[in-house]
Amino acid sequence: MRVKIVAICLLISACAAPQTGARLDDNAADRPPSTLASERPSPVAGRFLASIRATPGPTTRAGRWVQSPVVSQDGQGWAMDSETGRSIRLLLLPQDADDDTSSLISVEAMAALGVHSARLVVLDLYRDTRALPQPTE
Repeated sequence: MRVKIVAICLLISACAAPQTGARLDDNAADRPPSTLASERPSPVAGRFLASIRATPGPTTRAGRWVQSPVVSQDGQGWAMDSETGRSIRLLLLPQDADDDTSSLISVEAMAALGVHSARLVVLDLYRDTRALPQPTE
């Protein structure tokens, strides 16, 4: 009889506990470090440039970079995968607007985003405005 009462009390207390609505993420340990808050675009320092389609670029250039016609000059920024929401810091490089091809992204950047090279990736590009020259008065 005591066991039944204890079991009922445990069930009632578990049901009465406030529900946060948050799901536990079983895959949190499997996520690449690119999803860390330090690599997300800062709402203060990041200026949205455009949403682009990108394909894998040449493997001869190492590092994390994206080359796009929407970039006017070299600089630091972020790229966020529109499908997964993952983002990384990378180098933004200009590309000739006359090219009829999509933007290029480095293989290293694709790996950091967790993107397979067989998939066309749609990215939101942000420029890091902290690296831009400040206007003088």
